[in-house]
Order: sequence, then structure tokens, then C-alpha cells
Amino acid sequence: MANWFSWLLNADDAVLLWLNSWRGHWPAFDFAMAQATYMLTIKFGVVAALLIWLWIAPGEQQGKTRQTIVKAVATGFAALLLARALALLLPFRLRPFARADLGFVVPDGFDAGLRTWSAFPSDHAVMAFALATGIWCISKRLGVLAYLHAACVICLPRIYMGLHHPTDVIGGAFVGIGTWRLLSHWRVSDAISRHALTLQAARPYAFYAVAGMTLYETVTMFGGVRRFAALGFELLHGAVRVS
Repeated sequence: MANWFSWLLNADDAVLLWLNSWRGHWPAFDFAMAQATYMLTIKFGVVAALLIWLWIAPGEQQGKTRQTIVKAVATGFAALLLARALALLLPFRLRPFARADLGFVVPDGFDAGLRTWSAFPSDHAVMAFALATGIWCISKRLGVLAYLHAACVICLPRIYMGLHHPTDVIGGAFVGIGTWRLLSHWRVSDAISRHALTLQAARPYAFYAVAGMTLYETVTMFGGVRRFAALGFELLHGAVRVS
């Protein structure tokens, strides 16, 4: 077991250093990776636009599609909370750019930040793959595109810029997909989607006002809610240690 874990960590470092060896070869590519890391529009903004498109697209399965979209957003939020809990309860893992032993060189002009947040699992991967799995359940073709977008546009830049190890992203993807598989068939998930569609039919103005706010939070990965939840987990963790 120890040998397997050691091999995994070594493979993690090898992939990181190989990617890092390309730093500076193509300044435009470095710039693109940095922008992809920061810009919400090309990350979850694209996913939000796809969800809106699927929501308003007519068809015989529109009701089922809308129910799946509600489940996907709710599952993405639940997966993020689970990821925050794992990050706080599991041993702290330094981000690659902060590891003195790795020798990772951050691309010029990039301020990584997030030094106090554990690298495992990747919140971005959790959210991206949870939403992509929901889209996959609506349309296999669009689901493939959503998975590729999650991997290449959302997750790869975070590895390239030293914010995550490859296993942080892989672990996050498993958490996101696993949370969808677990919760999408849960009765509470069905109840949430039914109530949402009932509200949409009876109070469309109220529904779309709430939906707009929820979609904004989805694009920003529920940033405020996650910080509040992280504070709660830290307080709870501290209380458990004291007791």
C-alpha cells in the first residue's frame, strides 16, 4: 500500500514538472492558461450558458430535462460542500507552487494565492464534473463536450499554473461524479426538482429571480456560501479537537 501511494505521488510530481517544463516556451499559451484560471466567463459561464440553452430548448422531454438541470445544480452545490469538508478533515496538502521540494516555477505574472486552502480535492473539478454528468444525462453529445470543457478549460490550467496536482483534479472529478450518482436517485433530490418546477409553473417571476441568483452563484462556484461553510467546518473541527 505504501509503495503504491509513493508511486502515485511520484507520478503526480513527474506530470507537474513535465507540464512546468513548457513554461516560457510559448508566452501566449502561458497567458491563455492564466486567463483560463481567472476568468469566470470561460469556465462556469460557458456551463451556465449551456444549462440555459437546455432549459429553454423545446421538446417532448423538456420537463425531464428541466428536472435534471435542477438536480445538476443542486448536486454541484452538495458536491462542493462535501469537497470543502474533505479538504478540512483530510491532512493538509500544499499546492504545487508552494512546495519548496518540488521546484515548480510559476509562470510570469501569475499570483497563485490560496496558500491557506488545501489542494485536495479540487473544488473546480468537483463542480465541473458534477454539472457535466448532469448534462451527460440529458444529452450524450453535449455531455462529451461538457466533460472535455471541464478537463481542458477548467482543470488543466489549474494544474499548469501550479494550483493543483493531477490527483487533486482526478479526486475532485470522482467526488463530483460520485455525488451525482448518489444524489440524483435520492428522493430528496427528486423532491427539490419537483418543487422547483411547481414554483416555475405557479410563480414564474419568483422562480426566475431565484434561478438567476442561483445561476450566478453557480458561475462563481457558490463562493460566499463556501467561505461561510468553510468557517463552520473549521469551528466544528476546532471544537472536536478541544473536546
